Amino acid sequence: MAKNENFVIADAGGTSTTWLLCSAADGPDSYVYGSGINATVQCAQSVADCVAQATALLREADRVYFYGAGCKGDSNMAKVSDAIKAINPSAEIEIHSDLLGAARALFGKSPGIACILGTGSNSCVINSGDIVMNTPPLGYLIGDEGSGASLGRRLLREVLRDNLTDSEIIADIEHIAGGKIENIVSEVYSSEAPNKYLSQFAPVLSKHIQNTDVQNIVTSELKLFFNSCIRPYKDSGFKQIGFIGSVAEAFQDIIKNLCKEEDLAFTKVIKNPMEGLINYHQNYK
Repeated sequence: MAKNENFVIADAGGTSTTWLLCSAADGPDSYVYGSGINATVQCAQSVADCVAQATALLREADRVYFYGAGCKGDSNMAKVSDAIKAINPSAEIEIHSDLLGAARALFGKSPGIACILGTGSNSCVINSGDIVMNTPPLGYLIGDEGSGASLGRRLLREVLRDNLTDSEIIADIEHIAGGKIENIVSEVYSSEAPNKYLSQFAPVLSKHIQNTDVQNIVTSELKLFFNSCIRPYKDSGFKQIGFIGSVAEAFQDIIKNLCKEEDLAFTKVIKNPMEGLINYHQNYK
């Protein structure tokens, strides 16, 4: 990368996208915060509309590094690259998964187990800046254990079946939903993005984490994540593990305890990967 080149880094999740214009020599310049992008569930036009929110930054870029949810497979990646090319045909473009972005932000070129715990969940083993092992996350309908969507679904299930009857918790749920608890089921099934709808209730668990029933819900869901997504790496010899995402940040004390139980060396939790990605692309690219 030439010293005078400008590059854009995009960190796109299902809920929001952060776009950063950065000078290779001088560092961060300007940010744009836009709508979430998931190339698996969005059509090409919807992706293009979201990418267009960063038009001013993209027109200044010599290179674009896009890390996004659903960026796996040629057709999904093409949705994003075509949208960027329509704005800046001369830019060099790299499209990568949000998982690789998280892993590079956490470990750079070092080896480790990188985990995403946000609206969705995912994990991998990274070495030398590339993913070498990955347990398929399978999405919120089949997998995504430990994610915000999974936690929200579990919370609503316990409340709607009267297994969790705390009036303050119910009041917080109704405040977020903007209606009575009994109407939530129809809202979930009519939502255009059920995973986002469910994940908005995860902060209720964080707020009431001193409640024993809430602790059991969170611990149970995070154990599912460790059992299903981390144990397959047990024989890889990798012990360093790091986490990224709002769920990881909110429940890091529980996560630390689970790491001890699994004989893993907890390294850190970061809320978003942008700072780590800036360092990666300035130092290694």
